[in-house]
Amino acid sequence: MWNIDSQYNTIAHIIETEDLKEYAEGGIEAFIKAMVFNDKALQYDVAVEIKNIMFHMPTAIFWGKMRRYLYGTFRNFSDQVKFASKFNKDNKKYVAFVKKQINLINILESDYKVDYYANLTRCYFLCGMDDALYFRLAKIIQNCTSEELDYVRDAHYYDVFQNNALISMLIMQGLISQEYDKDNNTYYVLSIFGKLLKKCSLNLEDEDNKIDIPMIYSEVEGIPQMEPIKFSAIDGMMKIFN
Repeated sequence: MWNIDSQYNTIAHIIETEDLKEYAEGGIEAFIKAMVFNDKALQYDVAVEIKNIMFHMPTAIFWGKMRRYLYGTFRNFSDQVKFASKFNKDNKKYVAFVKKQINLINILESDYKVDYYANLTRCYFLCGMDDALYFRLAKIIQNCTSEELDYVRDAHYYDVFQNNALISMLIMQGLISQEYDKDNNTYYVLSIFGKLLKKCSLNLEDEDNKIDIPMIYSEVEGIPQMEPIKFSAIDGMMKIFN
């Protein structure tokens, strides 16, 4: 009897023990057979089983995203081994982690986001990122629009921005921070999380992506808070109009 929990375990097992590249030549149906039944060469008719699976998970759209994510994340079997080794053979923690990944992939609405998430996962197991920071950055990818992510991707690490609607939304996502110069003038720059997202996901493959940033959530510096305007400042502004 197929159930959703067995599916999480099956996918986790495949990532840990099977070379995903062996499944790359088949179409989406072959991929589903491999992911669900752990048997890419399954011969008998699985139409009923596939219908049952699609009742629980959003049809081929989900599986297309899952396929894109897995092949974008793991370039070879040694990558899969490095990923699984992060959990020190703690199978319960490993399966729970994969379950969170599957649930996140399910709600990503564009191929670009799936690709960015695949990059983030590569950085997670190749660069020593901890779980908390990984899922914090994954949540940012989920919450931002593709246009917002592209804007951060195309920005340079030390660009200065003028406030507009897009910058305001990026401030809300924690990717832009408000700063002050020596004359107390306001300007906007990439926050530590904006830089982390560029380094670990959006610009992972760039040759000049060499900025040094902590990969442990507790070591990441806080974002400067926007201070509310004081009554004395409001009073001063009102005097201008008197």
